[in-house]
Amino acid sequence: MNNINKITDRILSDARQEIGALEAETKARCEQIEADGKAAAQDAYWQQFKKGTANAALRLERLGSMAQLEAKKQVLREKQTLIGEAFDRAVELMRTLPDAEYTKLVAYLTADAAVTGNEKVILSAADREKFGPAVVEKANAVRAGRNQPAGLTLAEETRPISGGAILSDGQVEMNCSLDVLVNAGKGELAGEVAKILFD
Repeated sequence: MNNINKITDRILSDARQEIGALEAETKARCEQIEADGKAAAQDAYWQQFKKGTANAALRLERLGSMAQLEAKKQVLREKQTLIGEAFDRAVELMRTLPDAEYTKLVAYLTADAAVTGNEKVILSAADREKFGPAVVEKANAVRAGRNQPAGLTLAEETRPISGGAILSDGQVEMNCSLDVLVNAGKGELAGEVAKILFD
């Protein structure tokens, strides 16, 4: 019986040692797996961090470029608005010339635009009443001085124009209103106006 107890104790002792060794090995492997996992997680974190930082920098660069482009567009829109206002102001300045100068301006526009010299001169209602006969008389005098036909007449009808005149010869009309003349000159003059305004 003593021998059996010794054998049993020996088996138990060996088993305990083996279990202790397995526990130590298992613990060491778990610690290694945990350390490897932490290292892998740390690597993954830094890779994601670097990737995220690079993406953020790229996005910031793109947003900066877009903001600069939008700012340039806004500046261009503002410049175009100011140029448009300058042309509108030019029409207003012509429209508010002293009566004699305004009459002369419209008469010269009319004389220059007439083709046959027998057109009807159509004005705005206010201009017809205030300047009509004087404009036609002066325009005919200008044409006569150039040895051109001078049979322009004042039309009964009026048009809602800001100033200037419209010449009518039957089905053909020549628009010499101030708005149309200034708009026609925008293409050529916009660059010069921009230089004056922005240089």
